[in-house]
Amino acid sequence: MLKKSLVVVVAVFVFSNLAHSIPIYLKKNIFDPEKIPVERIEPLFSFGDEFKAQNFLVQFKSVISESLKQDLLSHNVEILSYIPENTLVLSLTRDQIINFKNSSDILGIFPLKFEYKISEKIKPVSIFDKETSFILSIQIFDHQFQEELISFLESNNQEIFVASKKRVIARISYDLLYKVAQFSSVEWIERYEEPQFLYYPMMTLDEKEPQEPPTEGDYDKLTGYESGVRILRTQLSYQMGLLGQRQIVAMADTGVSQGKIDKTLHQDLKDRLLKGYAEGFFSNSWADPLGHGTHVAGSIAGDGFTSKGKIRGTAYASGLIVQSMMTGLGGMFPPQDLHRLFEKTYNDGARIHSNSWGLPMSHGEYESFSVDVDQFSWEFQDFLPVFAAGNNGGDFNKDGIIDERSILAPSVAKNSLSVGASENLVFVGGIQRKWGVLLDADKKWGVPPISEDLISDNENGVAAFSSRGPTADGRLKPDVVAPGTNVLSLRSSHPDAEQLWGAYDSHYVWSGGTSMSTPLVTGSLAIIRQYYTEVEKLKFVSSALLKATIMNGAYDMYPGQFGDIEKKELPHRRPNIHEGWGRVDIDNTLFKPFFYLDERVGLPVGGKKTLKVKVLSLDKPLRFTMAYTDYPGSPSASRALVNDLDITITDPQGKIHFPNGLGKADRLNNVETIDILQPVVGVYTVEVEGYQIPQGKNGKQPFALVASGDFQKL
Repeated sequence: MLKKSLVVVVAVFVFSNLAHSIPIYLKKNIFDPEKIPVERIEPLFSFGDEFKAQNFLVQFKSVISESLKQDLLSHNVEILSYIPENTLVLSLTRDQIINFKNSSDILGIFPLKFEYKISEKIKPVSIFDKETSFILSIQIFDHQFQEELISFLESNNQEIFVASKKRVIARISYDLLYKVAQFSSVEWIERYEEPQFLYYPMMTLDEKEPQEPPTEGDYDKLTGYESGVRILRTQLSYQMGLLGQRQIVAMADTGVSQGKIDKTLHQDLKDRLLKGYAEGFFSNSWADPLGHGTHVAGSIAGDGFTSKGKIRGTAYASGLIVQSMMTGLGGMFPPQDLHRLFEKTYNDGARIHSNSWGLPMSHGEYESFSVDVDQFSWEFQDFLPVFAAGNNGGDFNKDGIIDERSILAPSVAKNSLSVGASENLVFVGGIQRKWGVLLDADKKWGVPPISEDLISDNENGVAAFSSRGPTADGRLKPDVVAPGTNVLSLRSSHPDAEQLWGAYDSHYVWSGGTSMSTPLVTGSLAIIRQYYTEVEKLKFVSSALLKATIMNGAYDMYPGQFGDIEKKELPHRRPNIHEGWGRVDIDNTLFKPFFYLDERVGLPVGGKKTLKVKVLSLDKPLRFTMAYTDYPGSPSASRALVNDLDITITDPQGKIHFPNGLGKADRLNNVETIDILQPVVGVYTVEVEGYQIPQGKNGKQPFALVASGDFQKL
């Protein structure tokens, strides 16, 4: 019998046969279990705590199956999260750890140390400054343990701003940080960053851009390109009567006009705007004092009434729900649990949600907002959030190519559609300057060919400010691009509203940014969804099917606007980290022969879906795109992908084609495309296989598959 003064030591083991050792991908420590000394992985259970569970990383020898998880649950083991590779965060007692020694499936067990939970971005001003405090976002494993954490913070006089279901936002002094991290309910702690709307405030070197005097209602001079819609090629869709009717789209932005459905509302939205919500703290209005949200709304659903049909949104017959995130104090503060933001409009019938905002300093990290996006999408698989990629693009190393890794959260979320900005084709109006003469251009766009490029002169160019991928964990983002320079849309009637990139007249205003690209793509998705519901007669349209469809049909702008020079704007064909899968092209997406499959049950580990198609001619590329809504990753993990499906194509000569330009399986992305630009006549075999599904729906991962080309399905 142990004396009370003793400490019960439970030796945590690593199997001696580690020939198949694989890393555990934590943000704070990507470690190889084979290299961890045994003496450093011995957790201590003090007397009286041996029946109290602690959190451990348990790595398994093989992929985690549904039967394994069910077996753990049957033994009262609490599963908290999944960490790549093959690792579960489990809440275990001393006896449960001892019992695990009898399992031949386990590679190793390691304590989830509190330092693994703290972002590297949380650093004090000085090691001597213990009074330094930070506004932190604390992710929680299970909301039922939240009260203990909140009680601790309150008893230590820490300021709590928000306590949502899975998160606490609070100002915490640095000397309490490690104590907070030691709570077993805490999964991850990161700096809270204030989101921003992603309109690009274009300024010239003299900070003053001369504007043409507004022409009141002179719409006959417009070319049709000003709205950006023409570049997205909607002609055939419109001819078929696909204008977005009976589709409801939501947007979270700065509001619209004066926040009322009355005579102050822009006439182009009179029959389009269904409802408005004030979501910002201390705000009871969805009025638009900035002009940003009204512009965005017009690009989605403005019907062109005022301009006699010359300036319209993409889905100009769709219904629109507005959510203003402006606070009563200025600035924005979205709900810290995006579930509430999304669910409100989902219950109103919206299935596509436009978001022209992001976290400017996120640097592609998969953080708490991104987790929220993926969580809601996982629960509601017919809901697609669309997010602006960001305006942080710049050539800071001055090599003539926009640098990598400037993509913003939450557009990095796996299940969002991330939208970058391509150039519009407008030569009159807005800001007609070269990138090299704009403010701070010497730092960002100071060398040719970027410096000499006009900002809206080539539809095959990517806007210099558009944020590039990849994400911090290497995933391909953005997903698509759409016009985002010199876009003409609605002007807010609010007396404080800005003129953005310059007024066209009292009804319309120019603007730019990935904020402007995003609503154009949102409207495109409404048209695609209408096609599936009314032409294909689908009662359920998954967000995976919408993503696979719009990405499969996107136009590859390779090599970009500067041509086939040594340092191309786009280094290789799609997908790439500048244009994603390409510029949205609705007619190419819907009105070329294509095949689709919306597999709602999905595949288990090792399960396969096999298709055979016979290519009939050589003159059309063969394109297959597989997409799926993945389970949300852990913000503490350095890899976001959880469930992993693979697509391959075997051609008539027996060659196996892998996705996304790789020569092997893709282990990072939940969208995979195989483009065979010069197919041969013959039979191609397409396989989608479940490689790893640790967090499936009943052990399976649903997916969608879209294909185009001249082929016959066998």
